[in-house]
Amino acid sequence: MNLKLTLSLNKACKLNKITLLFFLFISLHTTLKAQEDHPHIEPLPAEEYYFRIHYGFFNAVYAKLSRSEEVFEGKKVNHVVGSGATTGVARLFMKVDDRYESYYTNDFKPYYFKRSVREGNYEKDEEIRFDYQTEKAIVTNLTSLERTTIPIVDELQDLMSYYFYLKETINPKLLKVNDVITVPIVFDADGIFYFKVKYLGEDQINTDFGEKVCYLFQPYIDFGSRVFGENKNFKVWISKDELLPIKVKAPLIIGSIVVDLEEYYPSK
Repeated sequence: MNLKLTLSLNKACKLNKITLLFFLFISLHTTLKAQEDHPHIEPLPAEEYYFRIHYGFFNAVYAKLSRSEEVFEGKKVNHVVGSGATTGVARLFMKVDDRYESYYTNDFKPYYFKRSVREGNYEKDEEIRFDYQTEKAIVTNLTSLERTTIPIVDELQDLMSYYFYLKETINPKLLKVNDVITVPIVFDADGIFYFKVKYLGEDQINTDFGEKVCYLFQPYIDFGSRVFGENKNFKVWISKDELLPIKVKAPLIIGSIVVDLEEYYPSK
């Protein structure tokens, strides 16, 4: 593999968006698991997942997703943390250290969201506080202290909380091919965007855990960039047996970024 080509592609694809999309799609598995195992509103036990994000045989980023119950600012909340970092040779050319955190209540309303992005020379630290009395989400740039106010619309979620809302509306056993799920999400000062995924049916693939029959989904996301190619080639596989986030494939102009599940410690 041409290392220079790989590195230039990594820079061109803006890894902060890939990491962000990765956590969106991986979150979908918890949506399905929550609906199947817990049909009513209630917190889930803690769980952890570890992933490898790679371009061909070139490992670009290792990521972790975890969820636990905590008390934050006097409130009993669910705390989800998604983190991703480059390692090995990739870190010498493109240092990535990203962290996304969400705190939300058991009725699936986001309370506080924070993200810290470190990718090469690019840095960004932001937080979002959700005020349901004024119906406003306040986005604060933690470096410049610039604030942006975004109206809270019905069903608005942050990057990590949205799947707990979806768990009340999605049952994987009831999905039909071409069903589309849409949720408004806010994660920065650019405002609200609508995250959509289409259910494509079942697909059988080879994985590190053996051959798996999976639910196959296709996202619809517009970041104002064509780096991911056609939407029809952007896919996520979630195993049918244990509802594990097995694989994510994001097409680039040349080749694809692939996310593979390597380890998991499911809820008990």
